[in-house]
This record gives sequence, structure tokens and C-alpha cells, in this order.
Amino acid sequence: PHGLMFGPTVSTADRATIGGMIANDSAGMGSLRFGKTSDAVVELVTVLPGGETITTRSTQEPIPNDHLSKAVRGAVEAASPHFEQEWPKLQRFPTGYNLPMAWDGHFLDLNRIICGAEGTLGIVTQATLQCVDIPEPGPLLLCCFDSIDAALAFGKSLAPLRPRAVEVVDELVLEVARSDAGWHDIAPLLDDAVSALLVVELDNDGCGMPRTAPGLLGIHQCSSDSEREHAWNFRRRAVGLLSAAPGNRRPVPFVEDCGVPPDHLPDFISDFRGLLDRHELRCGMGGMFGHEREHAVQSLAIWRNTWGAHEVGDDTLATGFSCHEQAKRAIGRSLRHPLEVLV
Repeated sequence: PHGLMFGPTVSTADRATIGGMIANDSAGMGSLRFGKTSDAVVELVTVLPGGETITTRSTQEPIPNDHLSKAVRGAVEAASPHFEQEWPKLQRFPTGYNLPMAWDGHFLDLNRIICGAEGTLGIVTQATLQCVDIPEPGPLLLCCFDSIDAALAFGKSLAPLRPRAVEVVDELVLEVARSDAGWHDIAPLLDDAVSALLVVELDNDGCGMPRTAPGLLGIHQCSSDSEREHAWNFRRRAVGLLSAAPGNRRPVPFVEDCGVPPDHLPDFISDFRGLLDRHELRCGMGGMFGHEREHAVQSLAIWRNTWGAHEVGDDTLATGFSCHEQAKRAIGRSLRHPLEVLV
């Protein structure tokens, strides 16, 4: 009734909770414009493991002297020499604490640590959030491509336009979707030969949007509320469709919330798919591009007729994203299966 909304919009919005979004520092398709959950947190009330209750705001001075504040400052100061060369250039940390944004030597922002901590530092009992005006719908474009590589390259090129959302669906998901009961709703909006899809929502009237690109089969602009609904419903259901794949093989979700800077995403996915190809595995993916702020999320599923042990050898992902080497150091031995590289 007030014309306001909470900015980050996750794909599970119909069942997500604010507490869960704080615990995960969730983002979603609105992150291109509204940021992630921690960007919209004004104040948190948190109960620490020892029973102490603290109230944290986005910036505060003088610096508090509670146990968590001292621990975070110490952790940041110990890690800060490694930020420039070794810390990933991401503002959301799906596999760790957001140390670089928590303490800069002058201002302490514990909300950056509590958001995304998944309850490991304390239990959030109260949150004050910054809401935004509900935006008017912008142009929604369905961009069809002949390959996932072409779609990813095109998505990367859209960064200067600062689109509200850029969502990607790959060929395996589209292949399975063609047998789904809901395909007749989305099929008229897509090119018959589509092998990869970008769903792009813009803030403006589409001025500056490229209309030609390598591998681009065509662009359909949704012209009615029903077309928009069909497009977003399809995107929300995309990865889940893999569970309905025909036959007796069931996909296994094994990589989620994979943070990759958008400039590196095409190379990352190319290396990722090459690794799976070498082990005769197939994967389906869906996710989002972010610009200067967020990450790409891949929810992947794989299957194979038999699961024999086989050496991964020196398989790594794109330069700077070697999960293999990190895992090898963590467990102290070479890895035997691609799942070990990616879990």
C-alpha cells in the first residue's frame, strides 16, 4: 500500500524469508539495481553464542568493544595484507565472511559480517531494512542464441547499459523444457533453433541495446503482461525442469552460488564445461549476470550412467578460479573425481 518493496528479489521469493536472506546475504535479479541484502540492512539485533545481545548499524563510531567486534577487527587486520593479491574481487562472499567490507581502519560494519554468516556468529532477532520504490516495469527482452558461449559473451557486453536483470538458461534446460507442459506458453516467444537464452530487463526504453551479435538468432520484446509473466515463470522454473528429464537418470545439483566476476564468466563456464566433457558428464545451468556488484549463480545438475572413480589429474577451472588446487591443499591429496573439485 505504500508503493515500497525490499530491493533484492531472489528466485525463491514466494517462499524465502527475510531472516534467511540475511543469513545468506541473498541477492537475486534485482541486485543489478538494488544490491544484495546487506546493502539494504540498516540495523540488526543479534544474540551472540554466549547470550549477549548486540545492536549493529551499517556504520558506527566509536568502535564497540564487544567480543565479536574485537574478533572481526583482528581477523580483518590479519587478512588485509592478502586482500589485493589473493582475495576475490567480489562484493558478495558465498563461501566465507565479507572481511574487506567489515572494517577499514576507521569504521566497523558488523552487518557485513553477520549478513552471509548463516547463523554461525549469532542469531538475528530483529532487522531494520531500507526499502525502495516499486519500479515501473521496464522492457523485457528474450534474446535467443545458437550457443551458451554466444549468450555469455552477449551478456558480458550489456554491462554498460546497467540492465535491471540479465538471466541465462542453457541448452540442456531448454532441451528438457521442450517436453514440459508449460513449453507452449514460452515457445511462441522464442526462436525455433534456440540453444541458449538470455532474459534481459532494462531500465530505459532499450536505447543502446545491441540488435546484432555473433550467435544471436533474434530478440523478442514482451509486449503484454501475460508475455512477461510467461517469460519470468519459465526462468524461475528453468533449472527445476531438469528433475523432470525423461528416462531413469536423475540429475544431481552440485554447484550453487558460484561467485565469478562477470568479465571472467564466459571463460569460467567454457573451462567448467570442458572439465565435465572430459569426464563424459552433462550439466544444465541457469543464473544471472551482475555488473560491478554481484556475481553469477550457477545451479548445475549432472548425471552419468555409472560413477566409476577416475583421476581428475591437473584439471582446473579458468585462471584465478582453480577450485581443484584449493581443494587439494585443503584435503592434502590429489582429487579423484570432478565432484571433489566442485563441491
